[in-house]
Amino acid sequence: MTLLAVSPSAQKMGVGKLLINSAEAWAKKQGYRLLHLEVFANNNNAQRFYQNLGFEPEMLHMVKPLNE
Repeated sequence: MTLLAVSPSAQKMGVGKLLINSAEAWAKKQGYRLLHLEVFANNNNAQRFYQNLGFEPEMLHMVKPLNE
C-alpha cells in the first residue's frame, strides 16, 4: 500500500497536483492503463481535488466496526 499526502502547510500550493501529475507520467511510461486511489468518504476536499484532476468515483467500500 502506498500513501500520498501533502502536509497542511503545503496544501493549496500546487504540491498535490505536481505529485499526481508526476505519478501519472510515470504510470504512462510504465504502460499502465489507469491510476487507482482511495479517499475517505468524509474527506470532501480530497474528493473534489481528485475529481478536478479527472478521477471519477468507481466503487464504494463499506465497513462496519465490530466490537469485541
